[in-house]
Amino acid sequence: MPVNGIPDPNVHCLCIRCKKWHDPSEGRMLGPKPWHESLADPISSFVSGLRNLFAGRKTARFICDRCFNIRKYTQVAIWTIFALIVLGALIHEAIH
Repeated sequence: MPVNGIPDPNVHCLCIRCKKWHDPSEGRMLGPKPWHESLADPISSFVSGLRNLFAGRKTARFICDRCFNIRKYTQVAIWTIFALIVLGALIHEAIH
């Protein structure tokens, strides 16, 4: 449940997805993105690598449980649809 009123940045955490303040027990901390997730943009990958190198644990990001579940199920749905499309294309090629 998001915090009502004025949040205390020393106590509460800002969710990276819904941009609402939560108690730390209502979510989880995510580490920095792995290097292979940002290969499409080498400049931002380099900058984030430098930031992670010099900042240490400050680069951890908070995501609330609701947003984490939405994110997880969205990724599962996308990969399932992709697999079904590839499977359909392979079956179509085998038939024709």
